[in-house]
Amino acid sequence: MEASYGIALYGQICYSTQISLSCPLSTNQRFILNNQQTIKHPVGMWYLASTFAVLSFGFGVVNSLLVLYLTQVLHFKPAAAYTLFAAFNSFLYILPLYSGRLSDWFGYRAAFIVGMVMEIVALYFLTVPNRYMLYLGLALFMPAAALCSPAFYVLIGKMYKKNDIRRESAFTLSYMLMNLSYLVAF
Repeated sequence: MEASYGIALYGQICYSTQISLSCPLSTNQRFILNNQQTIKHPVGMWYLASTFAVLSFGFGVVNSLLVLYLTQVLHFKPAAAYTLFAAFNSFLYILPLYSGRLSDWFGYRAAFIVGMVMEIVALYFLTVPNRYMLYLGLALFMPAAALCSPAFYVLIGKMYKKNDIRRESAFTLSYMLMNLSYLVAF
């Protein structure tokens, strides 16, 4: 006979067996078992999501202010600034396809750490008002962001088993933190 556990979710009781759940569960809330134990996310998920949120903030700042920085500080012509912005963004969104493969080979944790360090160095280079430092910073920023993104999602997914009820909420919480940092950056 399978054991059945009641899960209280904001006044709603759901009964769960080891195989299926008898009611849908919300994704970003804590689940409380009958014996009042709280199922929390691992601490590593919060550190990883917070770190990626900070990196996303840098990504958002660079993306939102690049044309303004190019035209006002480095005195690029608007056409050249928009061309560089378009090339930069096209590489930002195509490189994660290839860096996901690199992350498979070298390990997701190593890829995330290397990408994070490269992104921090690239952001430092971008603060120096010089064309050469700009090109160096953008050249470092693109593969760094590309290394961090796929590795981050895989690391979050690997923290939970496939049938863990917290897995979906972990992705939702990390997306919320990431989008909040984008919002602050823009």
